[in-house]
Amino acid sequence: MSIWCWLRTTTTTTSTTSTRPRSAAWLADRGVHHAIELDWWERHQVEGVEVTLVPAQHWSGRGVTDRMKTLWGGFAVLAPDCHLFFAGDTGYSRDFEDIRSHFAERQAAHAGGGFDIALLPIGAYELRWFMAGQHVNVHEAVKIQGDLGAKRSLGVHWGTFELTDEALDKPPRALGRLRAAEGIHENDFFVMAIGETRIVPRRATPAPILAPFRRSDAAADPGGH
Repeated sequence: MSIWCWLRTTTTTTSTTSTRPRSAAWLADRGVHHAIELDWWERHQVEGVEVTLVPAQHWSGRGVTDRMKTLWGGFAVLAPDCHLFFAGDTGYSRDFEDIRSHFAERQAAHAGGGFDIALLPIGAYELRWFMAGQHVNVHEAVKIQGDLGAKRSLGVHWGTFELTDEALDKPPRALGRLRAAEGIHENDFFVMAIGETRIVPRRATPAPILAPFRRSDAAADPGGH
């Protein structure tokens, strides 16, 4: 099962909104027939686990002619015993406060609290004048953890390809210095070695799984909750 995002475009001359799926057809032409396209805040269930496409600050494009033709985003994955957040590629924005607000009722203290783990990017961020709009640095990743109210975070998006000016091993070293400076426990925001396994505690209170939501439901549910 693949979950892709789609673009919702607005035609200003007619003030109408049209949705144009792009990814599923491209995948189908290549033999992948089980792709689900989502707009921001739409959700889909996969074997009892709810997956919601959430906003991020980035751009899209796979070639020279398709820049900004599809959406980009992260995923909130809500299972009864674990809430996981995956930011994807992103710059820092207010989106993460909005995400926390969106799931606030289902992540109240009596319902088990915030995301049990957040996968947040910490690499490919220098030089800042060029990369800040699309890739967070370590300080911003820690801010995102706070914005989300996540219980713990795993630093990702570093150490594989030398995409930008910082050294490949700089992000985890910067994270270690920031933890020490701000009194953040090592288990609250960490990185993992290749092959390493960590166990995330089960959620104390199972969360209800909602029905799938599509943009066509918006009239009945304007808040998208």
